[in-house]
Amino acid sequence: MNLTYYLLFIYLFVYLTNGYNTPMDPTQYDQALEIAHLFNLNMSEYSIIDGKYTLCGNFDSTFDCYNQRVTRINLFGNGSTSITKSHLTTLMPSLLAIEFISVPINEETFTSFFDSTVSNLKYLELDTCNVTSFPIDTFTYIGFNQLKLFNNPIECNVPIDIMKFKNLTLWQIFTKNSLYIKNFTYTDFIPFGKFASTVNLITNNFPNSNLSMYEMQFIMGPNFNLSSYDNVLQYKTSNLGIFDLLGLYSLPEFPAVNKNNVGVIQLQVNIEPQSTFINLTEYESLNSLLITTRDIPLSLNKQFPFVGCAGRLTYLLLQNSDFPNFPADILGCTSISHLLLINSGIGGTLPDISKSKLQLIDLSYNKFTGSVDKMYCNILVNLSYNNLTGNLPGCIGCYLRNPDFARNFRGNNFTNYKEGEIYPPCTITITKSILSINKISVYGTNLPPRSMNEVISIPAFTLPPQPFNSTYFSMLLNRKSIYDQLKAQGYIDFHFITQNVTIRAPLTIAPPEMTNIIYSPLLNIGYTFSAFGFNLGTNYSEVKVEIPPYKAYITKLTDYNVICDLYNTSIPEKQYTFIYNYSGIVVRKDFNFVRSYPILTAATPAPLAGGNITLFGYFGPNPYNFTVNIVSQSLAINISCNNAVGNSTTIICEIEPVNIENINNYFFLLYYNVDGILGMGSYGYFDTNSLTCSVDGCGNHGACTTLGCMCYQGFRGAKCDLIADNPNIVVNSTGAHFGDDDGSFTLSIVSVRELTPFGVLVSEIPIDKWTPTAINNNNGEVHSIFEFKKNNFTITTDFEEIISEKNITFAGIEMNLQPGSIKLSITLSSWQYISSVNYLQVVLNSTADFNQCDEDGSGDNGIETDGNLNFLQIKKGGKVFYGQFLNKVLSDQRATIVSNQVLSEDDNSILIGLNLPHCNECVIDPNFSVLLDSDFNDEKCNSSSLKDKTWILPVAVVIPIVSVAILISAAYVLVKKKQHIKFQKKLERLKNKSFVK
Repeated sequence: MNLTYYLLFIYLFVYLTNGYNTPMDPTQYDQALEIAHLFNLNMSEYSIIDGKYTLCGNFDSTFDCYNQRVTRINLFGNGSTSITKSHLTTLMPSLLAIEFISVPINEETFTSFFDSTVSNLKYLELDTCNVTSFPIDTFTYIGFNQLKLFNNPIECNVPIDIMKFKNLTLWQIFTKNSLYIKNFTYTDFIPFGKFASTVNLITNNFPNSNLSMYEMQFIMGPNFNLSSYDNVLQYKTSNLGIFDLLGLYSLPEFPAVNKNNVGVIQLQVNIEPQSTFINLTEYESLNSLLITTRDIPLSLNKQFPFVGCAGRLTYLLLQNSDFPNFPADILGCTSISHLLLINSGIGGTLPDISKSKLQLIDLSYNKFTGSVDKMYCNILVNLSYNNLTGNLPGCIGCYLRNPDFARNFRGNNFTNYKEGEIYPPCTITITKSILSINKISVYGTNLPPRSMNEVISIPAFTLPPQPFNSTYFSMLLNRKSIYDQLKAQGYIDFHFITQNVTIRAPLTIAPPEMTNIIYSPLLNIGYTFSAFGFNLGTNYSEVKVEIPPYKAYITKLTDYNVICDLYNTSIPEKQYTFIYNYSGIVVRKDFNFVRSYPILTAATPAPLAGGNITLFGYFGPNPYNFTVNIVSQSLAINISCNNAVGNSTTIICEIEPVNIENINNYFFLLYYNVDGILGMGSYGYFDTNSLTCSVDGCGNHGACTTLGCMCYQGFRGAKCDLIADNPNIVVNSTGAHFGDDDGSFTLSIVSVRELTPFGVLVSEIPIDKWTPTAINNNNGEVHSIFEFKKNNFTITTDFEEIISEKNITFAGIEMNLQPGSIKLSITLSSWQYISSVNYLQVVLNSTADFNQCDEDGSGDNGIETDGNLNFLQIKKGGKVFYGQFLNKVLSDQRATIVSNQVLSEDDNSILIGLNLPHCNECVIDPNFSVLLDSDFNDEKCNSSSLKDKTWILPVAVVIPIVSVAILISAAYVLVKKKQHIKFQKKLERLKNKSFVK
């Protein structure tokens, strides 16, 4: 819990339980009053009740209380008035938080905070309090959540084991002043229980740590042990900082730490000369990179030390380097908005930044020559202390009398500018001002630079200008009354501060703008449509609305919103155009109309012997008439589901006994009619109760159950003939990768599609870049969580590395997970459907790359599976890829049966479609393993006839269910006995075919 939430928690208790300015517990009042007088609090601010000050919960928040007892003290001292243990005797039993700034405390007082007989503190912050030593030998209280010691000359010559503070979330012994850097050393950060997400340390070593932390920052102490540097390379942190404020040390190399997940790297320390360029492309999540060296320039043979682009890098600072040429390629990194290359020996003319995405560039203390182009007016810029000459453009010259702006151009030799003597001529013009309901857009010449408080509007706005460039800025309107006033008067005045000039600008009213269309059922007579936007007007007689081919009737009109009714319940689902006509100004907005009902999201199947089918979804506010039929795709089979009854969320109907040979080979559609509105869905409606074991049984190492072969300990696979051996597993934002020196397998999510009930693709979102959101290793579990968002749609993956054997339940089915596995949970939510009858499909890409041949040299794909795809085994290059599949997915928290299909394949990859119901939230869960075939003839692969042949395995991961967890049991396994049965199911028989379980 961070400080903000912690204090908010306390404040809520204070005000909700005690009110404001409440009395304090009499046993604590005298000491609290003594502290109030000692620190000269303004006692006139406190109320008096029964002759005593109400010290709890005043505006200055010196004392916070709960049930009249003090829970927090916040003191801001003068650096000389101290607090001792004796001042806190009666307060300590209830104190949860102490915050002292410039309040000296002695060693005895500080030690008492770590004494379990008197301390219950959860939060301790001491800033400039002259704390000199840490009670390493005497502390007994370990209940802190957060410990912050800033700017204290504290030291400890014995390594501190902060892992003893098992509730710790933040540990900071830190400073930015070298005077406070003393000796501190830490033991390894080996977790037990919960541990800190943030550590900021003054330290003489880099502690060994395998913890995943949000932030790890180190100030190097006076006797730093650089031999501990290798520990840095193992850190799993999102924010790494290393600071040599004493100017004594050099890192042996740039710390290539946690490349997939690190977001911020801050280095204020020398780095030894590099032998290779640093490839930023490898840092997928890097957002900020700040490097300031001391006297060893970070460059490679006087070249910019970085190549490539980190896709999320927005802030790049490099200071005190040495490369004479500006790195023009860095301007091609479109994610970078702030570029600071300071004191780096760069010469030549200023770079062309006209096509860059920069918002700020700092090129100060370099050797640039030539003039400054007006393109530099459009961003924040610092060009101070170069060798620039020529005339500064007017868009800069107009504001040089502002000292905050002028400092960015000092130290040059411009023709038309010399500070305090010569200033360029300036003319500011406004050519156009457009008034919208939410802002004013202003166009002109020599307008204020970005982020400068240079312009005041009359009437004044409470929100500041939003500058963009020298020809445009905007000002946000925070009140409708200002819009009405300006619209009525027809002009606005702008006062430019530096030039002391006021310009009156006539106003043009902005045309209507529509941003979004929503709709909802209107009783049982039609639909209500709401269009949102700006400048829509308020005069009904000036506005007309159409949704061709339908006529709509306006019921409400504001500048932000128009609402209209359409009296038709049978509107086809497709794209329509909302046409808004405002006094002859026509605005169009396309939108997809999708009925809100009837929608089917899940189904409970009936046995083939007959019985009830239950349908779940939303079928309207008051449905009363239901019919249900189950039809094969070829229409050859039509099964009535009789006696249908239901309500808004459920339909139940009954089927007679079904006698269909090879029913699993049929693809069925369910048609349902609710009050005359037709819907359909393609789920599994028959419970076949088929046994899922291999035709060969489970051998001598397992037992056959309805869930397949349950293997005895140490064995795996559909026939329990494989033995596990932990693999090398790598999880990152591109997918799951597992393998060894002989080759590797990769499983990744390519896209999410929307298809009609007949399998026609109507929409697709490529999954091109995952965002890491968390890395957790609590309670013996290791989770790597990634997220992809587009518009409102979100897909989340949770890779869990299975450390020890565990049993889980998904959709009512129990599963056993073995060590060395990966469980990949996939959750999809808030897809924007084009039709209420369509379904989703998750597309997986599975690849394998092995420089070995198959076991018999035949080139066979080596695929074995049963007819219902309960399991799948593929052999190639001595490896076995094994999959075991459930037949359930969770659709809006309900289990339902779905199907899968092979979409395409080539020599080294295969695309699999996991078909999901029409859901708001779906979760997925199959189960894979990668195994090693002990019968593989390695000598045959190494023979001269085959040594030049490369064998690549297409990994056919065929998953009939869209379940929340894809269990990738990435285990390398030995085949226990010789396989006598050849693979009889070829990949060709799976292609373009759908299966329902």
